[in-house]
Amino acid sequence: MPPDNATAIPVAATKADLPSAEKSAKAAQAEIGASRGDKAALVKAVRAKDESKVRSLLQKHGVSARQREGAKIVFADTSQGAEPQNTKVTI
Repeated sequence: MPPDNATAIPVAATKADLPSAEKSAKAAQAEIGASRGDKAALVKAVRAKDESKVRSLLQKHGVSARQREGAKIVFADTSQGAEPQNTKVTI
């Protein structure tokens, strides 16, 4: 589970391209976290389960179509109190 207010972006990958997928996911997570607009857009898209918008934002941040295939995103939202509210979307 990611730390509070973090976004986890595990991606689908074969064993051969797993290091590349992990690198892309970590880079995308860092870039999205650094951009207030993209982070807000991704949170909104995940809460609405808008898979098209989620795909678009991940692609913008370097996650390939192959890596996005079957990706699962989990947000741990702690803005409503101490107990995190998890929102999940599979694309």
